[in-house]
Amino acid sequence: MGFKSIKEIVLSASVMSLHKNFGEIDKLLWAHSIGAAVTARTIAKISKACSPDDAYLAGLMHDIGKVVILSADRDKFVESYTQHEINGGESTIYENAVFHFNHADVGALLIREWKLPEPLEYAIFLHHDLDLAEIVAEKNVAYVRLTALSNRICHFLQIGTKIDASHHKHEIIQLLQKFEIVEADQFDELMKTIETNFQAEKKNLDGT
Repeated sequence: MGFKSIKEIVLSASVMSLHKNFGEIDKLLWAHSIGAAVTARTIAKISKACSPDDAYLAGLMHDIGKVVILSADRDKFVESYTQHEINGGESTIYENAVFHFNHADVGALLIREWKLPEPLEYAIFLHHDLDLAEIVAEKNVAYVRLTALSNRICHFLQIGTKIDASHHKHEIIQLLQKFEIVEADQFDELMKTIETNFQAEKKNLDGT
């Protein structure tokens, strides 16, 4: 087993340990993390845009800042999370309103503190701001774009979220077409593949 595969397993276990035996929000965050990881890996395998292992890590870790904020101040995080559920839009808007920073900021700082690769830091920091990524991410822009796309697909499929994001279908197709892997008539088939892969991964990690 290669180093990257071992790192993938270790980080999966680490993230899962943060979510076990907690409440509904914790379980949703865990499901969303795994969903984004599986989605990113699935698309990476098809598109060859980056290593499937690297894609999985970015998806798995993209919301690690939420876990940190939730652990530090659960009541305020629940406040921002609830506002997001009610009103929709980007979660960073509500986090910025409550904390004056957001999970992407915190996650990127954590990745830097852990001395994990710089592309992962870019992916976490910019997955809610693709316009900025196009300017500053340079050679890492495809990695950021893949992370953002995986996040959006999981919201669309309601993996780890209750928010209706069905209106994002056109945006998701546009992002998918940047990887030259799907036309509009292939969208439903890809979504089914991702859902199947997610359920298999979740079952494997849950040990059931």
